[in-house]
Amino acid sequence: MIANVTPGGLPTKLAALSGFHVAGTTGAVLSAVAAGLPGTLMAVAIIGFFGDLGQDAIRWVEHAAVGISAFIILLLVGQEWEPALPSMNAIQVILVSLVVIAGVIALRRPTPLPSWR
Repeated sequence: MIANVTPGGLPTKLAALSGFHVAGTTGAVLSAVAAGLPGTLMAVAIIGFFGDLGQDAIRWVEHAAVGISAFIILLLVGQEWEPALPSMNAIQVILVSLVVIAGVIALRRPTPLPSWR
């Protein structure tokens, strides 16, 4: 049940199985938690991050997903692609995209007026 609610269920199940064979029930529980906890914490952190960005965050992520999906398709098809930008690997392209999106959303967020008391 724990493996089905965490990201990456199959690795968590395999960890629990191997932990069970090595150290019984205690090993299964510890292995499942060790395999599932990092992914779960990362998912919660990402959800919290986008929750802080506000209502427009989903729209910006959808726009970024189109470009990222196109890039992944190019990688899978194996086409030669030489960007005009400095040479970047896939991780760098994704990170730059997310930073730009977060920056645009942060700049668009209205600032509260100061309260004069």
